[in-house]
Amino acid sequence: MKQSIDPIEQNQRSVPDEDSRSNGGFYKLIPRGVGFREKTHQTEIEDCKLQQVEADKRRLLRLFDYSYTSTRQYNYEKILYLKPNFILCNARPNGMEATCEALRLLLADRDLLFNETDSVFRDRMFNGSFISMQKAKKRELNDPQAAIQQEWIEEIADEIDPAGMGETGLKPTMLLKAVVKDAKAKRRTVYDWLYSERHIAVTDRNRLEYEERYRRYPDGYYDIEKKYPEKKKEQRKFTGDIVKRENPANTWLLDVEKCRETFRNLLEPEYRRFLTDEFCEKFINTYLVRYMHREAFSKMKFLGENRCCDLARISVNFSDYEKRKSCLERLEKEFKEGLSCKYGGRADVIEWGRRQTESGRETENLVYEVSNKIKDFFENFKISMQKENLDILKERVRWVLESQELKEYDKREKAILFLIMINSCKKRIAQSFDVPFAVAKSWEHWIRGFSREEQRMAELRLLHQIHHILGLSWEDQIENWKDYLFFRGKSICNTAEFRFWKELLQENFEVLSCIGYQLCVCEYIKNCMPIHYETLTYKSASGAHLGGYKRFIDIHGKELEDLAENSERFQEGAKEYLQCWKDPGNGGEKIWKVLKKQLPNFQSESVFQNCPDQELQLLALETIFRMCIVKQAKKKMDNWIKMCYDFSPLKVAC
Repeated sequence: MKQSIDPIEQNQRSVPDEDSRSNGGFYKLIPRGVGFREKTHQTEIEDCKLQQVEADKRRLLRLFDYSYTSTRQYNYEKILYLKPNFILCNARPNGMEATCEALRLLLADRDLLFNETDSVFRDRMFNGSFISMQKAKKRELNDPQAAIQQEWIEEIADEIDPAGMGETGLKPTMLLKAVVKDAKAKRRTVYDWLYSERHIAVTDRNRLEYEERYRRYPDGYYDIEKKYPEKKKEQRKFTGDIVKRENPANTWLLDVEKCRETFRNLLEPEYRRFLTDEFCEKFINTYLVRYMHREAFSKMKFLGENRCCDLARISVNFSDYEKRKSCLERLEKEFKEGLSCKYGGRADVIEWGRRQTESGRETENLVYEVSNKIKDFFENFKISMQKENLDILKERVRWVLESQELKEYDKREKAILFLIMINSCKKRIAQSFDVPFAVAKSWEHWIRGFSREEQRMAELRLLHQIHHILGLSWEDQIENWKDYLFFRGKSICNTAEFRFWKELLQENFEVLSCIGYQLCVCEYIKNCMPIHYETLTYKSASGAHLGGYKRFIDIHGKELEDLAENSERFQEGAKEYLQCWKDPGNGGEKIWKVLKKQLPNFQSESVFQNCPDQELQLLALETIFRMCIVKQAKKKMDNWIKMCYDFSPLKVAC
């Protein structure tokens, strides 16, 4: 007689081990820290937005490694789980343009292209065994997808042969059903089934098309001299890249004879007689292409309709992401275009002159104020001036403002002429020496004994002061800044200069795009990898989970940031933590085990002494590890930016 088992006892025996992922019997919940992010309700989101997010994800993967692209959503979702890990694991994309495009996507993204905060994705990964079991049971009971596939086949048949009665309509439909059935048996899409290696080859029929397409590979620019490669490895890379674009209409890749042999094996002998090359080619280009288009469209809708992702998260973040990406694209384009020079030898001037005769009161006020600012400029570099020197300086300033020799330079341009005069004359500006008048060559000189960064910063401040003394309009000031940057270079050099431009432009980046782009990148790299405190490893329904850790961060968050700055101390622990964290299926005891192992090395720090229990200590340590990992990823991005644009956002914006 079969022994009965108490249901409660059976349930206790079946409780999964905390150290493992969800087994087939239970769906486990993942605690999310309370208080860090407002709960957003699912809102309707257009299919075009979902498709745009999906397209940007796939583009990002292709830029870094073509092998990352997969027709199976599961594969690339896992790769795009943690943004810091993705950056640390990948080398810079090949080619400057590819690197620039990848940087735009990474800088614009904050919580959209990667799945760390996607609760639906995390649930699917963490409960993979349970979900797989449920799907298997569902497949055993019914197969709703079969009805949809049959509907597609009937729709395609009606589109091509509305009558649907003749022998011509019957043959392709029969073959299409056989192809769909075989692809389904192999658990593949029809696209993957058709564009597999067994069907792809260069033949006499498609050779010209291969050669023509290769001339536009890989970036779309046509090169008439480009020859189709002879080496098999290069050929496979070309065809593989085309297949990964997932365009059903790329049927020129196919060897029709090989496809015909596959079709023959799917049909009974009595139905094989009509499988000519002409019939197979027409069948592929009509029936199969239309079916694959429906298949691709259904995958796009599947993302939203079947809750494969957190729609609320996409809805909340999509608009800001698009604005940041568009802003980067506009500013980068203007940044790369460069600046033009507005100055040259317009006047027949031989040397920097002096004007001793005093002018009207208004002009003399300008002379006095500009002279004092230039005097302060030199005194910052330990070059002092006596009274007689100051009188000579005023004469030179008066000459720039009123000399007929410089009448071709307007008021705006004379502000820059003061800087040119300083660079030409240096300390002789307040001495009675003759100094040749030069414009372009004057920018080649620097004050000895001081760094170029110091002098550049002093020049920027002086020009800004002269702008206000002369009462120049904002538009004229911007033109002067463009002229100055043409001569001195547009790359921001240090933190002081970064703050200067940020205060001057007030986030109005587009009025001076060569600087605005750098400010924009500095802002975006600072915020492109936020620490998502809500995704830390909490114990369900604990005090820390229900808001306690939010209060702890509000009080001690700065201390944790200061500790993370000394990342060398935490490097080994952070590395071990990352190996566990990067797997979206890990959680609970697996991560706690790593943290508990590392905790004794840092418990002497005062911030850990302020934690009333071990869970808070583990969360604090996990936070530091994440900060260290993010810091390493930003440093790698900074190197890519420096290589592409010749400035370092982390150096100037720290």
